[in-house]
Amino acid sequence: MDPRSLTPRLPVATSRVLALTSRGPIARAASKVLVAGESVDDAIRVTGEVVVGGQRVSWMPLLTHAASPDDIITARQETIGALNWLAAAGTEAPDLTLDVATFGVLAPDVTPGILLNALREVGQAARNAGVSLTLTIPDAALIEAVHVLGHELRQDFPEVGIVLPTRLRRLPTEVSDLAREGQRVRLATGRLDAAIGLTSARESGAAFVDITKQLLAGGAQVSFDTDDALLLDIVGSLVQRYGAEGAEVIAPLGTQSARQREIDTLATRVLVPYGPRWAEYVANLVAARPSLALSLPNPIRRKG
Repeated sequence: MDPRSLTPRLPVATSRVLALTSRGPIARAASKVLVAGESVDDAIRVTGEVVVGGQRVSWMPLLTHAASPDDIITARQETIGALNWLAAAGTEAPDLTLDVATFGVLAPDVTPGILLNALREVGQAARNAGVSLTLTIPDAALIEAVHVLGHELRQDFPEVGIVLPTRLRRLPTEVSDLAREGQRVRLATGRLDAAIGLTSARESGAAFVDITKQLLAGGAQVSFDTDDALLLDIVGSLVQRYGAEGAEVIAPLGTQSARQREIDTLATRVLVPYGPRWAEYVANLVAARPSLALSLPNPIRRKG
């Protein structure tokens, strides 16, 4: 699928910053906190620890991005395997967060038909396993692909959810189209590059609240990927006001705050990433949540 048909890529300067922060001892030290490991066994181990704490989980396989139809076959097999392992873990309401780039959304040699057929097979496998599926992509500038694919998949699998970055200056779809009974939407408030995202806290906060109100009023099943204490307080009040059932706060592994645990109206779901693309994941997460840099281990900081 030719990525040029979607929204522009992030500026080169941003890509360079992410490349620098995804390598070296700092990234490796951070990965020990933010990533389960590189294998399914690591995800299973961490899931056991999360379940003991009474929290739900969403696995996020960090697999190699497909560059050809043959790669998609491998991606499909690995993803279906992950769904089966996650189902076998016996957790409450299991979910799998799927990076659509894993299925070749950025590969020029992969046609939309091949991509959609593979995702439909994954959607069926997820339904059979009793695992919900949530579509995302690391590059928010290409989030339109998630919404296009999500719309197609929901024709057969209406339970498929999508991620919506609330700081985008131009949303990939009308919020009213997502504000429907049972529609699963995960709102992400992480920082974005200034070329595509709102940088003012006031503007981004207002956008988040407006989107949340529209979705909850329409009966959508909303989850909130944010570590902003003020927004969490607002979410707690809105969920109670609209009587929203199934609302959750998403806490990427290693980032859960005390405030997230204190909100009675929200269940907590821990995002458990694992796989070989851990360095890119760490860089993107720290870029979206810069305050993380203050709490993560720094192996090159001088001692005493």
